[in-house]
Amino acid sequence: LPEKKRIQLKQALQATAVPHWCDSMLLAALLQISTNEADAVLTQLKNLKIIESFRARGAQAVNVHEATRLLLRKRMAQDEFRYFQALSTRARDYFETDLSPSGRIEWIYHYLLTDPEKGAIALRALEQNWSNQAYPEDYYALAFNLNELLIQEILTELAQIEVLLCVGNAKVSRGQSTQVEELANKALSLSKKAQYRTGEA
Repeated sequence: LPEKKRIQLKQALQATAVPHWCDSMLLAALLQISTNEADAVLTQLKNLKIIESFRARGAQAVNVHEATRLLLRKRMAQDEFRYFQALSTRARDYFETDLSPSGRIEWIYHYLLTDPEKGAIALRALEQNWSNQAYPEDYYALAFNLNELLIQEILTELAQIEVLLCVGNAKVSRGQSTQVEELANKALSLSKKAQYRTGEA
């Protein structure tokens, strides 16, 4: 590929790795290009072995293979932080008005990265609401997806505390209380360090 095309494809791959899935409309929003341009880029991306079909979000939706996706995200967060933040902010804004369970999960996921303090407060409210009212599978999906952020180690202390509490509460609700001691101890330690009384409680 010519150098310009290679760079464009790299940027598109990075953008596609920011959310859990991507289609032409979302890619257009992330790269700030037209949907026609996004269609063409997505067609090229589909030729890569690390790109998989993700029909749960539409016939044309794709995702980056999980291991590659997490690696790309972590590398961007370390080496191209401003670009990573810009893409995450656009993803947050894209999903802000999507009130479906999958939309809420994607929105809070990016909110925690782009505005950690407000994101942590929003997660606390969402988690409390879902733990009482949401379908269990949606609540567990929320915790599962947020656990990625713990694995990647890219959260601020406050955001990390709220994610630890959310993941721990989800495990307890599934009868997995024996698995939460480490999460609880870490959340307590971080809360004391940050003097975050809500987290301590």
